[in-house]
Amino acid sequence: MKIDKRILLGILTIFFCVFLGYSAINNYLVHYETVSDVMDKNLVGDIRVSGKLASEPASIGGTYNFQITDGNSTMDVIYKGNLPSSFSLDSDVVVQGRIGEDKVFRAVTVITKCPSKFEV
Repeated sequence: MKIDKRILLGILTIFFCVFLGYSAINNYLVHYETVSDVMDKNLVGDIRVSGKLASEPASIGGTYNFQITDGNSTMDVIYKGNLPSSFSLDSDVVVQGRIGEDKVFRAVTVITKCPSKFEV
């Protein structure tokens, strides 16, 4: 039994569209790690970590040192740059950067999450 070229072309087109859709959606998904995951695993590369600000930032020459927590683990963060205006104790934050061998996270981006106006 011979498959018609048009049917084969149609099947290949469908597979291509499914693959293209999957890769487009996967690129736009934002993956966050928890503080516990980062402290327990040896994650390499650029990662995003979500947590709650656990200490007021200390500033030394434009570099900020602070800690974030997920309730189970605490992580030291170093960030050079301007902090968001809504950055305060108990803020939900997302830091993006790399974890060093010394278990200190070197952030290149710090974002504060908007607090929920609606509480259950």
